[in-house]
Amino acid sequence: MAYATLDDLKAVLSERDLIQLADDAGAGTLDAAALAVIQRALDDASSEIDEELANRAADLLSPSRLRQLCVDIAAYRLISRRALNAEGPYAPRRAAYEDAVEFLRRKREEAGVKESIGQGIAADVRTETRTAVFNDRDLFGL
Repeated sequence: MAYATLDDLKAVLSERDLIQLADDAGAGTLDAAALAVIQRALDDASSEIDEELANRAADLLSPSRLRQLCVDIAAYRLISRRALNAEGPYAPRRAAYEDAVEFLRRKREEAGVKESIGQGIAADVRTETRTAVFNDRDLFGL
């Protein structure tokens, strides 16, 4: 379940912007397909938050902070779909996204949460070398 809704996203992006960013069919409205694109961005943003905080986001952050982080990440994801110029009118959204990601990383460190799965799994893996039990001479009489 997403930490933010379409209405939350409309607080930072106008409906015209949302249509431009999510209307792949060119219908000029927020039809079912465009709404699905927006919902996917919100869901992906929520998953990114959960990954960063090892599914402890609800324990570590207030609902309003979760909502704002989700909106910032989802808005940037929508803008990134169109590869729009980050120096133009959407530059503040990119800055908000970068701030959100940095905040999540700091919060993860403060809470002592291990790195997210995608980044830190190798740190928990141990390997060891053993002498082979069988060799070619034993198996094949060589």
